[in-house]
Amino acid sequence: MFEPTHGSAPKYAEYKNSIVNPIAMIMSAVMMLEHIDETDKARQIRAAISRVLKEGKVLTYDMAKMKGSPDAVQKGAASTQDMTDAILKYI
Repeated sequence: MFEPTHGSAPKYAEYKNSIVNPIAMIMSAVMMLEHIDETDKARQIRAAISRVLKEGKVLTYDMAKMKGSPDAVQKGAASTQDMTDAILKYI
């Protein structure tokens, strides 16, 4: 089984914008890809995540050290979709 150890974030489910950082979930999928010998795909995703993190332009609320509140995106945090899109841009 491949899943992030932090579990889910149901306390944020009612928010207008999803603010949960998707990197742990994506990295779980990377580990699964490595397990099934899809190492090139895993490497590409890992590299994309690394590039986004190094740039430091797209930060979810936890990365920006903000409170996980309904207005986190309005205060400048990236949404779950924003972070996912930033990673996909480099794959």
